[in-house]
Amino acid sequence: MKSIVLHIIVLLTLYLARECQAVKINKISVPSYFDLHSENKNQPLILECDYDTDDDDTGVVLKWLLNSVSIYQWIPLNTVNPTGLKSFKNRIDLEYNKDLPEKQRYSTLVIKNPTIADTGNYSCDVQTFKSHDRKTAPITIVYVDDSIKLNYFIDEIENQVNFECSINQIYPLPEVTFLIGNEARNFSSPLETHVFTNIYHNISVSAQINKEEIEDDEEVTCLVRIPTIDYEKKASVHYDDPNHHVVTNETVIGKFWQDINDENYGHMIRANLLLSIIMYLILLMIKSMAF
Repeated sequence: MKSIVLHIIVLLTLYLARECQAVKINKISVPSYFDLHSENKNQPLILECDYDTDDDDTGVVLKWLLNSVSIYQWIPLNTVNPTGLKSFKNRIDLEYNKDLPEKQRYSTLVIKNPTIADTGNYSCDVQTFKSHDRKTAPITIVYVDDSIKLNYFIDEIENQVNFECSINQIYPLPEVTFLIGNEARNFSSPLETHVFTNIYHNISVSAQINKEEIEDDEEVTCLVRIPTIDYEKKASVHYDDPNHHVVTNETVIGKFWQDINDENYGHMIRANLLLSIIMYLILLMIKSMAF
């Protein structure tokens, strides 16, 4: 019984010590991802750390860490400015928040020229002579070039349609899905992916589907997703099989009336038609006069 009571007392002591800790990080603001090829281009990566300490607590040291390695340090009582550490020594912008109060200014990490190597878990670590607190959040540095290309060609021998989706310069490695209409279809062969990696990934994904399973003018989409950060881009084309087009008198006449009523160039067709009729009538008149 005594051991149980002692155990409860220890747990209560630890709980109260935690609740009454002199330093507390309220929250850190870290975006889930940062796209290097969008509106963020040439912009710094900004991470914020909101913390509080007791009035009588001294010896505050604030650090930012990337994957448990210190990259930034600020000691409020130190007359020396906060500094970037290791490879971040010359990459921290200390002038970015110069109009803000010192605590908010120097607890914010502003990384100049972020790269995909800056992907990882960022921790704000605050300690004093009495206590210590830390919060961590992940961020993925994303790069997706705008050139997502979707093409197809028709293999009449195999009676298949071959689709190919190419993505140039992307990071991290995404998932690629083909949609016909708004849904994924069962392709006659599994997706075939080729990845060429330098700094970024260049990807080519191809798949085949039987011609009977796709209709003319059906929309085909290449969907590129990075599911861990809910990020996606896509490219679409409308399928067109020229062998399905059967020319009849009705289709020719219908196309003629569609063109003649076209707002953009219908007046030119009508003028040419009228001129042709006039020329034909003149020729008939000349021919009749000759006889």
